[in-house]
Amino acid sequence: MRRILIDNIDKRMTAPLAEYLIGKGYEVHGIGFAGSKPISNRLASVIEVSKDDLNNDLRNALSRFSQQDCLIAGNPLIMQAVNEIKPGIGYLLPANESVLMATDKRQLMELAHGIGIKVPGNGTRKYPAIVKLNNSENTALKPDQRYRIVNDAAEYEKALAYFRGSIDNVIVQEYVEGKGFGVSMLLDGDSDLVDFIAHERIAEYPVEGGPSAVCVTIYREDLVSAAYRLLRSL
Repeated sequence: MRRILIDNIDKRMTAPLAEYLIGKGYEVHGIGFAGSKPISNRLASVIEVSKDDLNNDLRNALSRFSQQDCLIAGNPLIMQAVNEIKPGIGYLLPANESVLMATDKRQLMELAHGIGIKVPGNGTRKYPAIVKLNNSENTALKPDQRYRIVNDAAEYEKALAYFRGSIDNVIVQEYVEGKGFGVSMLLDGDSDLVDFIAHERIAEYPVEGGPSAVCVTIYREDLVSAAYRLLRSL
């Protein structure tokens, strides 16, 4: 049986990818950074690598696999390491430019706005507003540490001071109150839709506003359509 190794094992999008590949008869393994909690319980094994010595860790991990096996990677750090070590395993990587845009909130919002998708106002000084990391990929900060909701000028200045070590990686956006939704999608090499998961947040942590702690699957055609248009545009 041909083996496939996938990264981003702690992301929701990994679950449908693992299910799809297993359904096609592949033995699916996961690779992630130390401390990552796999979202799927159907992975044949999980291999941990360190950000501190990623190239060597990845080289050792991939040495367990053969040229008939394949790595599917999307994490920018793992993609960079793969391009540097040129492993003896087959691998599929998305275009680096697409990944960089997908992880850059400012560029992604501009792209979405350009294709007619409604997005929060950017650079606003109207309150309430949200001050957050523009690119939070591979940050050491926990999800609830990556943003600050501000209600006045004093809180705005306090938020900038909080992010002073990452000030070049900060954006300010309109704060939109209401329910939180998300869509994760799996596209094939031709950008055709294979599968997706849409969810609504039921509980957040911290409770005053943070990442989803509990969510339920839903179907909203408008959200699914917008997500698909955006992903195909990357």
